Amino acid sequence: MKKQAKQPAANLLDLKPCHNVAWEKTNDDRIALVTPRVQNPVLRKLFKPLLKNPDFRIFLDEYGSWIWQHIDGDKTVSQLGELMEQQFGEAIQPVYDRLGLYINQLARHRFILLQDNNPF
Repeated sequence: MKKQAKQPAANLLDLKPCHNVAWEKTNDDRIALVTPRVQNPVLRKLFKPLLKNPDFRIFLDEYGSWIWQHIDGDKTVSQLGELMEQQFGEAIQPVYDRLGLYINQLARHRFILLQDNNPF
């Protein structure tokens, strides 16, 4: 049996995040991510009439809302960091550490997908 060659891990700063959940803007210009309480489609259809509110809303803070609105599937994480530095200046430092943690958290919970530019 052949061993498959390990592909090198992608650099987070080179990845392009894109939305993977529904979202809405609140009255105070913050973002609320909307996810179903029941993930399984069959069970969701069964339980939807029984649930008062079939969705969770996760409210993002000022910085998280700003990032979310600038995620478009075309900008890399590095470009988002540069835009954040221009927008918030010293208040957001260290920008890449904070942004990396935030993007990883969103990806871990499957709120975003990370696309690699490299076709190989």
